[in-house]
Amino acid sequence: MNRPDVLVIGLGNPSRGDDGVGRKAALELRRTLNSGTTVLDMLGEASELIDAWKNAGKVVLIDACQGLGKPGDVRRVDLLSEDINGNGREISSHGLGLQEAVNMALALGDVPRELILVGIEAATFEHGDGLSNKVKSALPKVFEMVAKELAESKSVRESESA
Repeated sequence: MNRPDVLVIGLGNPSRGDDGVGRKAALELRRTLNSGTTVLDMLGEASELIDAWKNAGKVVLIDACQGLGKPGDVRRVDLLSEDINGNGREISSHGLGLQEAVNMALALGDVPRELILVGIEAATFEHGDGLSNKVKSALPKVFEMVAKELAESKSVRESESA
């Protein structure tokens, strides 16, 4: 099966404050990354996500979250080995939630080799607000984490082809 090396997906609703950070990051990454990396931006609906990632090798999701810490905190979560809804808390800000999408994909057998979330703790999800200053200031860390994921994937590909 022909799988993209890495798929980057920014999630969120730009009309709901910090919830738009994933899509804003995706738009910036689309301008700056090499043409060999596919970057999508989506609202985050579960079936849409599963359809997008089902043929991918590694997926890096960028999303506003709640429950990670202080607004602007950025965390890497391996969604295939860590339950983001554990201990009664839900990190995702989306209706069905990322964990439910992961569980559904696992049941269907439509999961990538790796599924990584770069989550940014949001300050607000209010309608009409732009990104908060704390979340805006987290974007360089988000870009750094995505670049690291891409570099690790490139390293793995090179060692597999050697």
